[in-house]
Amino acid sequence: MVNAAAAKQSLSLRKLSALSGISASSISRIISGKQASNMHHLQQFSKYLDVPIEQICLLDFVKVMLSKLKSNSLAHKAIAS
Repeated sequence: MVNAAAAKQSLSLRKLSALSGISASSISRIISGKQASNMHHLQQFSKYLDVPIEQICLLDFVKVMLSKLKSNSLAHKAIAS
């Protein structure tokens, strides 16, 4: 979501970082799913990517739920083996 919105606005990761005050490495980890976002991140992304906060929060929620489902699926496969 962040990556697509930034591309649409022609914002580089570094430019989004400079605007939002969130480090480029944190943004990269959030995009890749290696770091959880918090409300501050979501608010900054909403502001600088011109995407409604409700949409960003919903997409973040879906991303978290899909990650949890994937983790649970892997755990069930490991237990079943």
